[in-house]
Amino acid sequence: MFPLEVFITYTLACFLLVVSPGPDNLLAMGRGLSQGKLAATVSGLASGSGILFHVMAATFGLTLLIQTSELAFYAVKIVGAGYLIWLGIKVLRSRQLFSLEETKKQPLKHIFATGFLSAALNLNRVFLY
Repeated sequence: MFPLEVFITYTLACFLLVVSPGPDNLLAMGRGLSQGKLAATVSGLASGSGILFHVMAATFGLTLLIQTSELAFYAVKIVGAGYLIWLGIKVLRSRQLFSLEETKKQPLKHIFATGFLSAALNLNRVFLY
């Protein structure tokens, strides 16, 4: 049996992990705040589609390939890192990390693509299925 202090600390850490929103939820909330309910809904559906991509990959054995092949794992890792670097460069080029000004509306297909890629390129999910 764990000492009571360890049990309480562990339980608190688990609780905080469960209640904290992930990147997909934060993306959908940001879209909702800046562009409205429809954009938030599209972003949420896109994230769900990205998660469905992981389920389909696991079903057809792609997850097993990524887990067993170092080359495949690094290829997916490099694609994901490249996407994150591209997003970071876009933010740095805008020279505005935070703004209270109204943003221009983005097309729904762009919102969907961003939400899908955010979820699909999350390698943490690959090893869950």
